[in-house]
Amino acid sequence: MYFTKKMFSILTLVLLTMVMLTTPGITQEKQGDTPFLVLKLDKVQLLIDGEKSENNPTLNTELLYRFIDGKYGMEAELMSFGFVTKGFESKQGETGNISIRFIPEHTKTSYNSESNQITTEFNAKIHYPLIDKIMGFKQSSESEKEQDNFRSFTEIFSGVITCRLDSRPDMKNKEEQPIRIKMSMEMKIAEKAVGAFEYAVVSEVAEGRVLWPLYVKKTMNVQPVFVEYVPDTGCSLGGGMATTGGSWDIMKEYAYDIWNRCCLHLNLLPPVYVANDDWRILSLGEAWALRASYDDPNAVEIFFTETFDPIGTWGGGATWGSGTANTQIITCDANLPINLYNVAHELGHSLNLMHPSNWPWNSTPGSLMEPSGFCLDNPDLMSQENCDNISNPLIYWTLTYYNCTENPNM
Repeated sequence: MYFTKKMFSILTLVLLTMVMLTTPGITQEKQGDTPFLVLKLDKVQLLIDGEKSENNPTLNTELLYRFIDGKYGMEAELMSFGFVTKGFESKQGETGNISIRFIPEHTKTSYNSESNQITTEFNAKIHYPLIDKIMGFKQSSESEKEQDNFRSFTEIFSGVITCRLDSRPDMKNKEEQPIRIKMSMEMKIAEKAVGAFEYAVVSEVAEGRVLWPLYVKKTMNVQPVFVEYVPDTGCSLGGGMATTGGSWDIMKEYAYDIWNRCCLHLNLLPPVYVANDDWRILSLGEAWALRASYDDPNAVEIFFTETFDPIGTWGGGATWGSGTANTQIITCDANLPINLYNVAHELGHSLNLMHPSNWPWNSTPGSLMEPSGFCLDNPDLMSQENCDNISNPLIYWTLTYYNCTENPNM
């Protein structure tokens, strides 16, 4: 009887091992074999055109490097492609928050073992709200049947980031390792839109951490904004406040599900409220004021109205500043019960995706990013192309013990 139990235990262990080796997501990456360098900056010393910006706080600045034990020694790869910081008063006016999105295909990272320095050469797209104020937004072609994506003009900067480590990471020791780092970033303008500044220098000495997480995943904060208003009851006994956002509980579930297929985690923040009876039914002329009523520099804001005037405006919702940290969305509760994926679709625009028929053609025909029009649902289909092309400086990396396997269904 003892031998039988022992053999059963061995057989069970063998079967469990076989299951682990054949289960998707467990063998796709070796758990904890790749170390990451995490460097968060609470504030930076920012020089704009040679002048010091006073004690400038950063808003979403986290550099994440992956270390690789390569053929010729340790190599480094920059994983995060976003940098957001407070703006300044320029000659043209207040810039607003400065959004820096590295262009992956123009970003190259190297590690020098002698100097113990990581160097990243890059081109980046720079955006700040003053550009929108002066230049407006790029318009879609007239043939586009859903005019819901107002893209910002951007400026191109070239530059270099250096991170000098005070010690070399121990690739064999999987305990968390604190490392002191002298970080600097220098960049200069290559293509101008407004030209509020020509060059910038960031420098900081900070504590970094070398970690061996099991997995990393992309995360982006989403901030719903509801409009408070006094209902028109038609009688003096009425009163009290009501809010828009009745569609949020349903819309967020559909958005969360479809973007999880790309292993993008939407961190859904509690609603905040702005008060203005006029924004309950929103006209074209009121959109700018509504968007200016609330700004979370670390999140994509989604403003909810009851409906639009005229009712089919923007096909049920629209995005401004797509692909930048200053992106904002306006949608309406009247999308329900038909268009369950309007918020998910607009979040796609905030992540720099276009309609499939629009240049730069970075999304898939027949997918979520197809234009729908009012009272038509966006497709419940996600593609690998969509997943591969999302980008926004607001995306940050979460170190986690739980794996996520991309699961687009087209």
